[in-house]
Amino acid sequence: MLRQAQRTCHLLSATTRSFSTTSAISSAPTPMKLGLLQYNYVDNMLEKRQPHRAAHLAYASSKNSQGDIIMGGALNEPVDKGIIVCTSVTTAEAFAANDPYVLNGLVSSYEVREYNVVVGSYYDTQQGQ
Repeated sequence: MLRQAQRTCHLLSATTRSFSTTSAISSAPTPMKLGLLQYNYVDNMLEKRQPHRAAHLAYASSKNSQGDIIMGGALNEPVDKGIIVCTSVTTAEAFAANDPYVLNGLVSSYEVREYNVVVGSYYDTQQGQ
């Protein structure tokens, strides 16, 4: 069994060596630049968010309908971070500046980064536009 795995690994290595990097580079997709917003939530976020959750979700939904955000949600177990993907760094910054969670002190800090997307259904649907 081990010899078979070693043989397979050797065959894969031989195949990899013959791969042309020039063709891979010339056909590489053009990155789509999005804005990635990451929130760091305060302790006990599940309890503390209740009075502001409806306003936060309504705000996020309206920005999604306007085309400013693509998707968003919280990381689970623990609920200590939130991630929102926006159409640009500028829209991510604007979203954070007016989000009820930020305005009401539920976000201890946040970071906005440019996010280069090169694969996925959203990327595929946007390339023809």
